[in-house]
Formats: sequence, C-alpha cells, structure tokens
Amino acid sequence: MTPASSAQAQVLTASDLYRLEALYREGEGPSLAFLSELLERPHGRAWFIFEKGAALAVAWFTLALDEAEVIDIRVADTHRRQGLGERLLRESLTALSARSVFLDVRRTNSPAVAMYEKMGFLQVGVRHNYYQLPSGREDALIMRLELGVE
Repeated sequence: MTPASSAQAQVLTASDLYRLEALYREGEGPSLAFLSELLERPHGRAWFIFEKGAALAVAWFTLALDEAEVIDIRVADTHRRQGLGERLLRESLTALSARSVFLDVRRTNSPAVAMYEKMGFLQVGVRHNYYQLPSGREDALIMRLELGVE
C-alpha cells in the first residue's frame, strides 16, 4: 500500500481527461465519456488529485444554485482506504461553496458509506433496485450533507 498523496486537489479541465483513463478502465458506474460531457455543461464540475503524471482520485459534481450532487468519486486501487477520497471530497466541496450536497451510493458499498457518514452525511432516502449490477439489482442510499456556507 502506497502512502496517501500530499498533492492538492485541483480543478479538472478537458485537457486533463487523459490522466483519468486508468481510473476508468474497469469498474462500475458512469463511463469517462459520460462524465467528460459534464465539463462541457455550465453546471458540471470536477476536481482531481494527480501525482507523477497519474491520477490518484477524481470527484465529479453537478451544481444547481447552491446545491451540489456528487456524480462519481474514484480513487486508484493503490490509494484506497488512506483518506484520499475524503480529502478530495472535502477540498472540492469547499471550492464549490455549496450550502448542501447530496449523493447516492450502493447500499453494500460499506467503505464509501462509512466515509460519507464520517463526513456528516445523513441517509435521507432509498432508491430501491436503483443500480444494475452483474449480480442483479441493488438499492441506492440517498445521503445529504448540509454545509451551511453563507
């Protein structure tokens, strides 16, 4: 396991997308092509952490007025469970200056649910059978965090 990066989160631009390819080669969730379209829209935002030319983590958002929605968070396999995702999320939420943020997460994604709860997210609902997985369908927990930014 590699120690968590000390690199700071920075705004992702279209010219940085190639750095994310390794994070999106495998896995569930939205594709890099889908997510990159967010950057072309006025409400799409993303931040990432990279070091030595490799992306270690990325967080994608949509922003409507003062409310943000987390669309996707990815952390490189070699940097998981080291606090990098939490740090990226905190830094990007500070930059967004949103009053509240919400997200959905697979019910069985225990590490992500634990991170969100640690950050103060509260479960506010459930989307039954929301995620389509190779093994079947799974519920999504809807979580919300009130930031109170003035």
